Amino acid sequence: MAQAQECQPEPPGTPENVCTLRPDGASSDDVGAYCFIPTLLRGQNPANYAFTADDTGGVCHGFQTFMRFDLPADLLAPGETVTTAFLNVPYLFSFAIEGEPAEPPHAPVSMLVHRVSTPWTEGAVSWRNRPDFELEPLDTVTDITDFGNVTFNVTEVVASWAQSPASNYGFALTSLDERVLGFYSWEAPVDITLMPSLVLVTDLGIAPEVCGDVNDDGVVNTDDLAAFRLALAFPSGAPLSTAGESKCTLIGEAGPCDALDVAVLTRALVSPPLEPGIAPVCDAVTGP
Repeated sequence: MAQAQECQPEPPGTPENVCTLRPDGASSDDVGAYCFIPTLLRGQNPANYAFTADDTGGVCHGFQTFMRFDLPADLLAPGETVTTAFLNVPYLFSFAIEGEPAEPPHAPVSMLVHRVSTPWTEGAVSWRNRPDFELEPLDTVTDITDFGNVTFNVTEVVASWAQSPASNYGFALTSLDERVLGFYSWEAPVDITLMPSLVLVTDLGIAPEVCGDVNDDGVVNTDDLAAFRLALAFPSGAPLSTAGESKCTLIGEAGPCDALDVAVLTRALVSPPLEPGIAPVCDAVTGP
């Protein structure tokens, strides 16, 4: 069973909300499926490919590659979302099924990334039993003419996986071109920067600093309601903290909190506790 990845150390000056995942072969999975030998298991092979080709006899020689990054369990704090996600695939080598391939720069080719829709493990994948994936690609990179990094925008699907990890079956990499697009697997004995990676940027969703967590403990529950009511009843004897005052506006524009905000919080806490900054509390911030 693959283990969740940890964010890799970043160069000095990199924002704290940037997370780069570079699996090491001991966690997450990647495997290339080869149609020429449909039962071949390649889970520990150091190279993967994406291309579509038949030999002169019409026999299939194409490859499709599958990879899954297990996102860090602590990737998102309450209220956070994935705002950007890029899959980087270093295209570093090539060959031809028959004859010699033209040296780069070569004729333009494309690579596609798809969302995998069924479970799989790298040790059990062959061409014959490879997982299903959505035919409509998440992204397509065209006009590839030379070795270098191929970067896909996969923000939407990774954001959904961050909220629902069980739905993460990973990516499929394909190409409809005969030119072999080769890249290292996570088992390859090469520098980790030469392997595919996933770069994530996270950011706060609806700002929790104005939404309900008036006692500043990370959740919105009846304790916040009690502190709120006490502060309104005894503003001098039991005032809210500065942080609490910034989070007690639940309806209308920011300003001194009042009984209307208490009423909104009371209605919201039908099934406490809530994370700060989520509906129904924050939905009320814009007012009716």
